Amino acid sequence: MGDEVYYFRQGHEAYVEMTKQNKIYSINPKKQPWHKMELREQELVKIVGLKYEVGLPSLCCLKLAFLDPDTGKLTGGSFSMKYHDMPDVIDFLVLRQQFDDARDHHWTIGQFRLVIDDTWWFGTIEDQEPFQPEYPDSLFQCYNVCWDNGDTEKMSPWDMEPIPNEVVFPEELGQSVPLTEEEQRELLYVPLEGEWGAATRNHECQRIINAIDQLTTLDVAVPFAFPVDLQAYPSYCTVVAYLTDLSTIRCRLENRFYRRMSSLMWEVRYIEHNAQTFNETGAFIVKTAKFVSDLMLSFIKDPTMTDIIPLYNTMKKTAFSDTEDEDDEDEDEDTDTPGTSTRNRKGRGVGLQQLQRGGGVRRGRPLDPQAWRGRSKELIDLLFQCEDSEPFRQPVDLEQYPDYLDIVDTPMDFRTVRAMLRSGEYTTPLELCQDIRLIFSNSKAYTPSKKSRIYSMSLRLSALFEEHVNSILADYKAIHGQTDRKTRHRADRQTRHVADRQTDRQTRHVVD
Repeated sequence: MGDEVYYFRQGHEAYVEMTKQNKIYSINPKKQPWHKMELREQELVKIVGLKYEVGLPSLCCLKLAFLDPDTGKLTGGSFSMKYHDMPDVIDFLVLRQQFDDARDHHWTIGQFRLVIDDTWWFGTIEDQEPFQPEYPDSLFQCYNVCWDNGDTEKMSPWDMEPIPNEVVFPEELGQSVPLTEEEQRELLYVPLEGEWGAATRNHECQRIINAIDQLTTLDVAVPFAFPVDLQAYPSYCTVVAYLTDLSTIRCRLENRFYRRMSSLMWEVRYIEHNAQTFNETGAFIVKTAKFVSDLMLSFIKDPTMTDIIPLYNTMKKTAFSDTEDEDDEDEDEDTDTPGTSTRNRKGRGVGLQQLQRGGGVRRGRPLDPQAWRGRSKELIDLLFQCEDSEPFRQPVDLEQYPDYLDIVDTPMDFRTVRAMLRSGEYTTPLELCQDIRLIFSNSKAYTPSKKSRIYSMSLRLSALFEEHVNSILADYKAIHGQTDRKTRHRADRQTRHVADRQTDRQTRHVVD
């Protein structure tokens, strides 16, 4: 988002033609931008709109606004396009910085090198000629090159890198040389003044990385700390087009993926956007996602902030004050994480249908105070199916981990919970919840390192459990409350009936 790029009509036309020939998805060549306006062989544009469409394949939808090359200002015109990464299709959107560097190099016949899959490959420019005669001045694919292994192909100047004097060549002609970390840094985009505010990109990236590390220690961030478990939510990627999470954003910050702060903020907003897309309107997870996104955005915008916790405490009072008041009246015990709804507002259910329908209170339906047992069994079956549950399915091997009981007072595992549920040892779902939450708290106590694989597995599985168990607990409490009210109502009626009969008898006795 916000990139200034050169758009090459030739490359876009080739993409449309190959998509049509291979029947990759339905595309109408007549609706392409060159049929709606006059486009030159190359146009300087700015990405002012960016979204993704779910499908096979998922498509990137761009709105491109024309830029004046001299002033750098928008001229007022724009057009839209859709595309996806496809083998054998040459990039037709090239960063302005990359294009300008290549044009200023004034390539001539001679050697060059190119990065492919983190390695340098070497070749020689043999001559220059237009890729298509109707575009004689275009630099797109204008060089004929020969690779050191003898292969020949067309190349664009921005694809190539000059060979420095101190370069290390491969031992054998036609082979490659690994790209060093220093060389990788040298190839990164150089931010323009103001793209990261008054500070440098390195400073801001590290500041925000530290904030994410703080944020992910809080329960409110658990559902967004790691990628969604697609095994648990197989339809998630059919609803959400652009998957992201805090760990992905953190990794991209480390690799200096974002070229400007506005690009980072665009992705942070997608945490809330994805929650809104996948979940029901009004679900608590949607409100939580908005809070996490707003918290991150507020922190990012203020370069003087180095600690996100005070900001979190301030914003939490406003964001969750009403919700917490309601929860205090209804909840009997705390949960480790806020739940993630398993339904979305468009009616595309995921997960277990019985868990979604539940045994809750519905007008005109009979009450079933024991419905939670069947739903809890289905939930445990779902957890068993998740790869993340593998370390927690069986009791911990004390021979392999002899110090386990020194740290964990009460071991617990899913096999034990399942057996206790089947034997009827749990009288309420709250008791079952206590044991399952004990599994996760034991894991965190024994393996406290947040960078460990098992810590991440326990976080993801805990979030999945809380997501499904919330509706079970809510329905149980609603049913239990109605059952109690009916019992009290019957008792009241019986009391009144007895009193009325006694009064009648006394009246008749007096009359008699």
